[in-house]
Amino acid sequence: MEEEQQDTKHVLSRKQMIAEETFSISVFNQSLQTSSSPLNGDFLWFQLFMEVPLRIWDRELAKEDLISFAREKYVNDHIESQKIAEFSTNYTADTAIKWCTRDSFVYRQLNQALRLRDLNALYMFRLLIIDIYLQLNKMKDAGDNASSLHYFYRGQAISRIEIERFQQSIGNYIAMNSFLSTSSNRQVSLLSMVSYMEQEEETLFMLGAVFRLLSVVFDNEERMWSVHLQLCSNDDSELKPVLECLKGNIEDKTDSYEPARIMIELGDMVSAEQHPKRFIDRETPNQGTIGGYYMLFGDIAMQRGDLDEAIDYQRQGLALKKQYLPANHPYIPYSHNNLGHALRERGDLNEALQEFKVLQEFTVNKTNSNLL
Repeated sequence: MEEEQQDTKHVLSRKQMIAEETFSISVFNQSLQTSSSPLNGDFLWFQLFMEVPLRIWDRELAKEDLISFAREKYVNDHIESQKIAEFSTNYTADTAIKWCTRDSFVYRQLNQALRLRDLNALYMFRLLIIDIYLQLNKMKDAGDNASSLHYFYRGQAISRIEIERFQQSIGNYIAMNSFLSTSSNRQVSLLSMVSYMEQEEETLFMLGAVFRLLSVVFDNEERMWSVHLQLCSNDDSELKPVLECLKGNIEDKTDSYEPARIMIELGDMVSAEQHPKRFIDRETPNQGTIGGYYMLFGDIAMQRGDLDEAIDYQRQGLALKKQYLPANHPYIPYSHNNLGHALRERGDLNEALQEFKVLQEFTVNKTNSNLL
């Protein structure tokens, strides 16, 4: 009886989420020429963050992370624990979309992470994000002629504030900070606002998909707003150079530090500090990676203005790198540079100068070796 009640609670929760689900969007205002404005920065850095999971291909580790994350969330939930066990045993890349749209821990936790902009939780779902991206691209390549015109609909309850935001953004780009489920049948899309039903003609748009906002119109007969969007291609002449510039800031071989660096850029210091801690116990010290994590902690402390803590972390990181990396490794002078900046900020100018001299010596030696 208790299990039946719990199962009913899950079904009702799913219906409620469908009815109450809201858009999460970022806007890129073309009239603002830089990414420094809060509006454009939000759009551009979210796009940049979404690039990170697409470059991390340790599938087994990504799957282990997601399963551990889910088990912690549903430790006393028998129904979800069964689904987590099913996911652990049966998940394959071609089932990613089904898991994302199915009533399960994946749907709940992924959508919650997107809604709250919980970057640490989003990183836990990198396996799903990668596989859905690849699956949607595969479907696109196998689909109709790209030049043909298709219309899709989404019934959505939105607030007056959100309508006003749309009205102020006409002509600009918007990015969906969630997966966008649509239907080619307009009536089906409207019915989905008030009741849960399977959509046989459902089309899913990728997390981070970019659209141009064409118009916002109120229909007096149907007493509802219509927001008209046009999907942008990867070759959009105005948007392409901006995104390419930002994505170029990520190295081709993204390491486990990169998400934390992006979190710092996004201003989420809590997530940035939490992210590396889960990796420290996994790393073998002779890789020198733990030293890199300490350097990150030092950068975060600097952002907080805690110079004493920043210097302690930078020194610990430098010591570990010197212990486990070759003497000529480029990460070592980089660490001296970081430590020097922290010391300078605290007013320890003589100590800072010594660190910068090490950096200068390394640069000179590298230049001389290249000339030989």
